[in-house]
Amino acid sequence: VHLFHAAIGFDELELVRDGIASHRLGTRFERWSASGEPWLHAFGEYGPEAGGTAFHPAWLRARKAGQAAPFHRYRAAAVLAEAGKFVHPSDNSASPLSSFLYGLNLDSDRYRQRLQSATAKLSRERGTTGEAEPRADGGIAALRLESGRRIEADLFLDCTGPSAALLARIDERFEDWSEWLPCDRVPIGEAEGGAPSPCELVVATESGW
Repeated sequence: VHLFHAAIGFDELELVRDGIASHRLGTRFERWSASGEPWLHAFGEYGPEAGGTAFHPAWLRARKAGQAAPFHRYRAAAVLAEAGKFVHPSDNSASPLSSFLYGLNLDSDRYRQRLQSATAKLSRERGTTGEAEPRADGGIAALRLESGRRIEADLFLDCTGPSAALLARIDERFEDWSEWLPCDRVPIGEAEGGAPSPCELVVATESGW
C-alpha cells in the first residue's frame, strides 16, 4: 500500500502523524496452537537458506530436536512486532532489517475523507446502482443507475463490503457452507483506544475467531 500512496502523492508519515494510518508488521494469533502458545505471522522472509536448502525444513528438523526457537523468531518483522516496535526496512541489503515488508492499518472514515480531498477535482456521480452490463470476459462494461444514467469505465471497484453490490449483479452464484461452518455472520464492533500496535490480533474461540 505504501507503493500505491507514493504513486498518488500521499506522504505516508503524514498519514501516520494525522492519525489516519499506523504501521503494521503482521498478525498475532492467540489460542490457535495445541500448546496454547501464541505465534506471529509477519511480512517478509524467514531465515536464510542453509547450503541451498530452504529455511523451513532446516528449522523443522532443529525444532523436532529441541534446538530451535518458535518459527516467527526468525523473521525480523515478527521480532520487531513482538517487541511493539517499528522501523522502516533498511536500504542496506546486508542488514537483517532489509528483507521484511510492512502494511498499514487505516482509519477507514478518515482515510476516505483524505482520498475525497485529494480527488476533489474529479467528477462525481451519486446514485443507486441499477443494472450492470457485463463484458465478454465476465467483468463490468457499464453501470446503469436507477436515475437512468449509464456510466462506462475501464475499471470498476466494488467497495461495498460483504454485500458485494457490484459483483452480485454479474454473478449471483452462492455456495452454502453452513453445514461445515459453525458461524454464519461477522460481528463488527469498536474497542477502546490505546497505544497503536504493529500487530493485528486474531483470537480463536469455540465458535470462530
